[in-house]
Amino acid sequence: TVTIQAYVYSNIDVALIKQEGYENAKKIAYERMLSNKAILNEIIKPNDYIRITIGEYFLEGKPDQTIMYGKNEADNNEYFCKLFISLFFANPMFKKEKKEENKLKESMPLFHFPLVLKNTGIAMSSREEHSVLPVYNEGDNQVGGIITLKANDTIVTPSIEKIDTNEVIKINKTLSKGEVIIVNTNDGEKSIKGIVDGVEENYFKYWDFDNTWLHFDEGSTLIGYSTESGNESMLDISVEIYPEKFALEEM
Repeated sequence: TVTIQAYVYSNIDVALIKQEGYENAKKIAYERMLSNKAILNEIIKPNDYIRITIGEYFLEGKPDQTIMYGKNEADNNEYFCKLFISLFFANPMFKKEKKEENKLKESMPLFHFPLVLKNTGIAMSSREEHSVLPVYNEGDNQVGGIITLKANDTIVTPSIEKIDTNEVIKINKTLSKGEVIIVNTNDGEKSIKGIVDGVEENYFKYWDFDNTWLHFDEGSTLIGYSTESGNESMLDISVEIYPEKFALEEM
C-alpha cells in the first residue's frame, strides 16, 4: 500500500477581491474548493483502478479507501486543502506498456506491387524459422507471457520448452489448419484458449498434467518447440511479454 500526499488550491487574486469584495471573494474560493473536492471524489473511488505512468512503464492499483482530507483548519480551508490517497498495488512492479514480441516461426509476405513476372515464378511469402528462440526480458523480475501458436496445416500435440529448466507446455490436441491456441502464463491471468473459424473456446481440457506455466527470467530465456506429428515448419509461434521494474530512473 502506498499513501500519496497532495494539495488542492483555490486561489483568489486581487482583481477578484476588488470586484467582489473580500467576503464574496472568500465565498467564491470556498465554492471552488468544494467543486475541486467533488471532482476528486468522482475520480478517486475504491472500485476503480488508478494507473501511474512514468515513461514507457506504468503501475496500476486501487484506492483502499476514499480520499482523506485535512482535519484542522490550517490543512483544510477555502484556499488550501491537504489530502491523502491510499493505493493498494497487488503487483508493486512497474510494467512496460508496450509488449515485447518474439517469434519462433512466422510467414513473411513477399507479394507486392509493382508486380514483376519472372520465368522462375512469383514468391508469395517466405518463412523465417528459429529452432530455439531467445526471449529477452529487460525488466528486474521474472514474468509470465502470452504464447500464441497458429497451425498452417495439421499439427499433432505441439510443445513449447524452456531449454535451461526443461519446463514444458504440451497441448494434447491435433490442430487443424488455421487453428490458433493462446496460452497466458501471467500471474493472476493464467488461461488457455483456442480459436477455430472465429469461435473461441476454453482449452484447459487439452492441458497436459505435467505442464508448467512458463515464466521468462531477467535477461534471455531460450525457448524451443516440437510436435509429435505434422510438419513443424507449418506452426507459427510467438511469445509476448511485458517487462517489469522495481523502480525507474525518471522517478
